[in-house]
Amino acid sequence: QVIDTQAVRQLTDIMSDNNARAYVFGENNSLTLPDRPVAAKTGTTNDWHDGWTLGFTPSLVTGVWAGNNNNKAMARGADGVLVAAPIWHNFMARALSGKPVEGFTAPDPYPTDIKPILVGQGMGEITLAINKVNNKIATSSTPPGLIEYRRYRQPHSILYYLNKDDIKGPTPPDTTDPQFASWEAGVQAWAAKQQGQFDMVPTEYDDGSTANLILPQIKLNNLIQNQTITNRTLPVSVELIDGSDIKRVVYFIDNVQVEEIQTLPFNTTLYLFDLSRGFHNLKARAYTSNGITAETNVDFNLTAAMEPPTFSWIFPTNNSSFFTSQFPISLKIKAYQIEKIKKIELILEEMGKSKVLASVSDPTEQTLMFTWSKAPAPGNYLLQSNITTIDDLVVPGPNLQIEVQ
Repeated sequence: QVIDTQAVRQLTDIMSDNNARAYVFGENNSLTLPDRPVAAKTGTTNDWHDGWTLGFTPSLVTGVWAGNNNNKAMARGADGVLVAAPIWHNFMARALSGKPVEGFTAPDPYPTDIKPILVGQGMGEITLAINKVNNKIATSSTPPGLIEYRRYRQPHSILYYLNKDDIKGPTPPDTTDPQFASWEAGVQAWAAKQQGQFDMVPTEYDDGSTANLILPQIKLNNLIQNQTITNRTLPVSVELIDGSDIKRVVYFIDNVQVEEIQTLPFNTTLYLFDLSRGFHNLKARAYTSNGITAETNVDFNLTAAMEPPTFSWIFPTNNSSFFTSQFPISLKIKAYQIEKIKKIELILEEMGKSKVLASVSDPTEQTLMFTWSKAPAPGNYLLQSNITTIDDLVVPGPNLQIEVQ
């Protein structure tokens, strides 16, 4: 036997995971086939001499090389994914057309007692309880609300974490082994040259003193306790006191998060289309960069009548502008009263004609995504919407003005 079965299955599982490479190549890349799982890997040699793609299904393996047969370098940036992967993709699609779909055998789950270093975890890290205000090592004097656990990256060789003669067993590392000393010395010599690449581990212990600590505060400017709200859109304005270090504000209604704002002045408009009439609680919580929070809350009485189901735009916002080269673009909305929605249609007005750009039927999630695949000609466009209720009543949804350049 050349190699352990599970090692092969683990490698295949990685190579067939499109999500793992989508952030580099995009979701619809040439290393996927629309109707079946495939495993693939690209490669590019130095100075762009060779571009490779090798990939397989359980029954077909294909390798593609691209380059110049006189070994002259290709154009700069000629990665394997650009010059070889499209050829591989087109060949595989045609060769497998009409063939049965085959799946890969999944690897066994990792044992729960396996050493973290063997699954790529815990390498070069130590974890300490820290007072998040003064960045000192937490002690019994540290207020519990100020304790957080932080990981600090520290450079060590793999032999620092396991015994090379018993890598899965309980045997501790053999620090007297000549290989340990040589490997560790090499890593430490390399680490000394990496200025600022590793964390300074705190050495001071916390004495619990917070006398000089100025805690941030937040208050709601436009709402008072038990205020009556007569419509289902609620503008919210907050004021930050000693809050120069605040990074985001999160809003909750009845302890359910409904909005997160990460830009000053952290104000927003909340949509109350899902709420029943009566009293509810609104809470605003501010977070600083070191994890300290400040919050305030108020009760309000919602008296507005229920409205037909609708949605709000998450992305893009009104009057957004896109270049034709940016298409396809993703459209994102948040729907309300989804249990009453039969269909949502997004309608594009183009050259005096209306066409359905995208639609969804019987939504089961509040946040919905659509794709605007083909860029229209440059110009200004009105993106309209219709919502069909479960009673077959068609009501207009919010419109969006879009510029395409």
